[in-house]
This record gives sequence, structure tokens and C-alpha cells, in this order.
Amino acid sequence: MKNKAWSTEENGILVALYFTMLENALENRPYNKAAMIRAVQAEGLGARSRSSIEAKLMNCSAAHADLHPNAITMADYGYKYAPNYQKALRECVAAFSYQVDHIQYA
Repeated sequence: MKNKAWSTEENGILVALYFTMLENALENRPYNKAAMIRAVQAEGLGARSRSSIEAKLMNCSAAHADLHPNAITMADYGYKYAPNYQKALRECVAAFSYQVDHIQYA
């Protein structure tokens, strides 16, 4: 059975995770993707599997690249582009990336 569409709250949690990972990667700070995913599962994505979250992180990379073609994305750090993403996810990435534009470009 297919899961329902990701809610605005779920997208927000996931996009915050995406940009936290990206910021860590760009600043050469160590981070553990699996542990970070487990943490967001405990904080509001408990209904989503690890593979579902990782697929959605790939959607975030694609949305981020579509919105900011010159941006460094998580595609360079393990989450390759998965372009068939939810419109609501793109809107969430756009809103969040506006707040953290200091990590958008190299």
C-alpha cells in the first residue's frame, strides 16, 4: 500500500534535515546521515521508513538544483537528483533556501 503524500510538516522536517546535512558537508563538519535520519524519525517522521526519507532527500537535491542551478547540493554528498518531486516539497525548499542563502553557493 502506498503511503499518503508528505504533509507540510513532514516536508519542513525533511528540508531542515537536508540543509543541516548540506551545511555540515560544506563546512567539513563530521555528520552521521543514519543517526540524523533516526533523529527526525523520532521527531515527526516516524511513519516514514529510512528508504522513504532518503528518497525524499534525493527529491530535495533535485528541487534545490532546479531552484538554484549554481548551488552546491547534497547530490555531491550522496543524495543524487530524483526529479519527480512533490510541488509542496519544492515550495518548502524554496522557502527554506531563502532563509539559508549563505550555504547556497560556493
